[in-house]
Order: sequence, then structure tokens, then C-alpha cells
Amino acid sequence: MNVSLKPSICHILTLLKRHWLPRTFSLIFISRVGSAGHISKYSGKCYITDLVGAYVVNDKLDVSQGFIYHYLKYKEDEIKKNNTMKTGAPSINLGNLLKNLMISMPLLENQKIIEKYCEDINHVIGLLKEQIINNEKLKIKIISEHLNNNMSNKSNNDSSDDSMHLYF
Repeated sequence: MNVSLKPSICHILTLLKRHWLPRTFSLIFISRVGSAGHISKYSGKCYITDLVGAYVVNDKLDVSQGFIYHYLKYKEDEIKKNNTMKTGAPSINLGNLLKNLMISMPLLENQKIIEKYCEDINHVIGLLKEQIINNEKLKIKIISEHLNNNMSNKSNNDSSDDSMHLYF
């Protein structure tokens, strides 16, 4: 039987369970060493090392795992700033982090609305990133083609004009 959470503030640790075994469903990862504090998620079979904490939402609670992931992403910069030990390989004590991190929990239906909204925005961001990459490639192609055409025209015309002309 699932426990329904009323809107409240609670410790994030009460919502998550840590997993060590290979999983075949969605996990939330918190990097412990290196890129300490980085939040990511992965769906599918994976093997977990001690460099990350792998978590799923406690299945005894009516809590959206997607909402928790987006909340942690929202807090990621703060988590890194306030919890990372600055050493040769930056690290975080995940137990302390999760014990001290508080979350304001909306009702489950509102969690799902927030999760859907964040997923939709992430989709748009992904499309825009793809468009930026394609535009960068196009820019390089245009410059390259212009330079190649300019050089071949120059060698064919054997002109003494050394200036470069740009046409747009």
C-alpha cells in the first residue's frame, strides 16, 4: 500500500532508495567523485560503480521519480557549490547531502504536471541544441567552400589582387 504524501517539506533521503545491483529501469544518478554533484538519469540496464549514487524513488510513496529528478537538476548548481569538497578529485558525501537536502513536496498530480512540463522543455532544448550544431556545421561549410572557391579562382585568374572578398 502506497503512502500518500500531502504537500509538505521533507528530507529527500526519505524519498529515495539506493541501488547497487544491475537495474533494468530508470535510475537517478548523483556523481560522488570527479564531476561531484552532477545529476543524471538513465533508463535501461546498467552497472553501478562506487563513483555515483544510484537511486529510485521509494515505491511505498506516491512520488514521481521524474519530479524528483527535475528537482535535483534544479538544485544541481547549489548542490555542487555547497557540498563539494575541493580536492584533486572533487567529491561529495552523498549520505550527508541527502540527509540535509530538503524538498517542498507538491501533491502527486502537481508533481506529474511539473514533470511533463520539464520533459517538454527538455525536448525543445534538445531540438535547439541539434539546430545549433547543424548551423555550426553549415557555417564551417560555407566558409570552407568560399575559401576553396576563392583560392581556385585566384590561381586560375593569376590576379595580383591579394585581398579577400566576402559575398553573402
